[in-house]
Amino acid sequence: GRPSGRGVGAMEELSERWLPSVLPLTKEAPTKDELNFSPGDLCETLTVLTLRSEESVLSDVVTELPQGLGLQVVQLGESTPRLRAHVRAGRLEGWITARTSSNHLHIRRRPAAVPVFGPKDVEVNGQYQVLTFAIVRAAEALDSPLLGELSMGASVQLLEVGKAGRNRVRVKGDDVEGWITMVNYMGQMLIGRMAKKYLRHRRASFSAGSAMVKEMLVLAKAGKDRELKQLTESGSQAEAPDINCRDIRGRTLLMYAGHAGSPETAAYILTHPSARVNELDDTQKTALHYAARRSAADDPAGGDNPRRAELVRKLVAAGISVDA
Repeated sequence: GRPSGRGVGAMEELSERWLPSVLPLTKEAPTKDELNFSPGDLCETLTVLTLRSEESVLSDVVTELPQGLGLQVVQLGESTPRLRAHVRAGRLEGWITARTSSNHLHIRRRPAAVPVFGPKDVEVNGQYQVLTFAIVRAAEALDSPLLGELSMGASVQLLEVGKAGRNRVRVKGDDVEGWITMVNYMGQMLIGRMAKKYLRHRRASFSAGSAMVKEMLVLAKAGKDRELKQLTESGSQAEAPDINCRDIRGRTLLMYAGHAGSPETAAYILTHPSARVNELDDTQKTALHYAARRSAADDPAGGDNPRRAELVRKLVAAGISVDA
């Protein structure tokens, strides 16, 4: 889709005129060093930016990136005089305008003063817990093949600390082994020491690539609450899958239930104390967005769907944000 009421690329070219930057901007022109970027640079957005699927400003819009967001430059585009950059920010990936044709910066390298979690702070072969969603790749390089994902709370064993950058580590989870980032672009730790009391009785974590998670997502999408309950409660508590598991696009079971318009499926998911209602997918949508969306299964005459209305009421009662 295209942002309404604006020309193609308008957000990239005009945003610095009306949005305050997060990092302090000076009246002096940017230095040559500030104007140039390299793959691997850790940066912050200075304004709201439009993330697109391709280098062209005519390509599809993925989402909008907020000001102050940490991201990493993966690749520089060939277009001139505007500098386009392929960037990655968590699960989001796409192209932005890093520098306009008039040399206005839309991103700036992260200050060197931001603390970095180094090898001296970690223990090889130690047990750690993932503090947020983590992407697992085949090698230390950020452009290496994607192997899977680790959800928040997953337990991993730290096997190796990266050589090219101190914030990349190789870990082994329940069903995936590979490289993850242990510090985000703002210097915040993404993995933490697992308390000893959780080491013996920890909850098994399933990645988006596991067979059980895929089956759970299929059942939630179909609104089959009874089958979902039977699947999730069939094993021991130690083997129970994460009720907040996601697919490769960051969509949770609750979002799938919202898409299905199934208040029963959502109600079952919400019976779990650990269920998180305000999770966002890669397009920054919550389960409420999916629940409120009219589908082909709804009244073809355009009337209200009472089941979707009931679903929305359940989500609101569970504390979902109506301002997301």
